[in-house]
Amino acid sequence: MASGAADRRGPIIGAVVVGIIVALAVLRELLAPEAHIVPSGADLLGPTSAERNFARPLGLLIAIVGELAALGVLARALDRRGWRPLWHVVAAAGLAITMGTIYAVLLKSALQLEEPITRAVVAGPIGGMQIYALWTLAFRYPQVADDARVRALDAERLRQAAELSRLREHLQPHFLRNTLNAIAAFVSEDPDAARDLLAALGDLLSETLESDGPMHTLNEETAWLRRYAEIFEARHRGALHFVWDLDPAASSIQIPRLLLQPLVENAVRHGALARADEGVVTVQTRRAARGGMIVIQDDGPGIDPRRSEGLGLHLVRRRLAIECPDATFRIESSASGTRVVIELR
Repeated sequence: MASGAADRRGPIIGAVVVGIIVALAVLRELLAPEAHIVPSGADLLGPTSAERNFARPLGLLIAIVGELAALGVLARALDRRGWRPLWHVVAAAGLAITMGTIYAVLLKSALQLEEPITRAVVAGPIGGMQIYALWTLAFRYPQVADDARVRALDAERLRQAAELSRLREHLQPHFLRNTLNAIAAFVSEDPDAARDLLAALGDLLSETLESDGPMHTLNEETAWLRRYAEIFEARHRGALHFVWDLDPAASSIQIPRLLLQPLVENAVRHGALARADEGVVTVQTRRAARGGMIVIQDDGPGIDPRRSEGLGLHLVRRRLAIECPDATFRIESSASGTRVVIELR
């Protein structure tokens, strides 16, 4: 509802600004036709006549509305294509300059002005950029600002959804029951393993509940994953093994908090534990020139094409799209295993 209201507010504000500009031009014709209160294309081409001429504000209205409409159509087309802001500005400014020049040349011909054509070529881009500045301030900026606000709210909702999903996974009865059963079995057989497993469970729950902030370092993420992996390895002793290939140079890279847990969980449940013998899950990090790479790999039977993508993968994709828009995410699966790759830029 709030976003829809903001979408309606932008065009209304822009229409009011255009109306004020044209009203000032009309007022000029009524009170002081020789004054340059609101310069029009004719004013830029040559001296302004002292006689009232309401064709000037009408021409100004046509030029503004026409160029604003064209800029709006172009902006929507470029938004759909995902153009970067810099090229967005270049394309819109180029269109404004082109339309301003055409308008100035046509105006010179229509008014039969004696000024040289070079004056129209100079005046046209100036008028076009004036209208482009109006469009940017009255139309484009409110839209971009509102989009940024919506993206921030969406990122926050997704982060909270991921954390709630994680909490449900950690706190739901079967997870705790299986973990506590494993601890109970180790109490008499292997007290040291029971203590280690209990400490890992406590650290896992404590950090999940107490940590805050949407981002943290890759070092903090992998430290949390190691405790998570300890519980899985203890519960599935002899059937599951983790390999950690972590690049120290990548430890300071910032990533969304608890982003990798669903990927590790999928690698365990649908990959390594689906083997008849011991399965292996490998977590690898690497520093790159423009960021870093994270790889989570299992040696399971691969992804069943008939199985739909679960909530965990969906949350990872959406969080990357919003919180790390330059990152890439891909899944490579075959009969020899599944490999998930995240490249951060």
